[in-house]
Amino acid sequence: MDHRGVREGRRAENRLWYAATPQRRVHRWKALDDSLGVYLPGYPVITPAEELAVDLVLDEDTVARKVRALAAQPTQTAGLIAAMGIDCYTEWVNDECFADAAIRLTTVS
Repeated sequence: MDHRGVREGRRAENRLWYAATPQRRVHRWKALDDSLGVYLPGYPVITPAEELAVDLVLDEDTVARKVRALAAQPTQTAGLIAAMGIDCYTEWVNDECFADAAIRLTTVS
């Protein structure tokens, strides 16, 4: 729903999105992810591009804000940032991808 729909009082339907990993991300980052042990065996689960509800590459200001927020959680991120370097880490977190659970549920069942 766009901003006009909200202003006019229309309601958006409820949707459940979950974080997704597209093939292009695995292709680009697999070697680094493997070297750092980012994922457990069998992960990440790859989501086909056509099932992505959101596939967004962040602009420079937004990714800088995201990196500052993530870096403010040092127990979660300091090791990765130190291992990767800030420039690589910034590229690594530079996208947001989500899939619609309703699509996944209908294609899996």
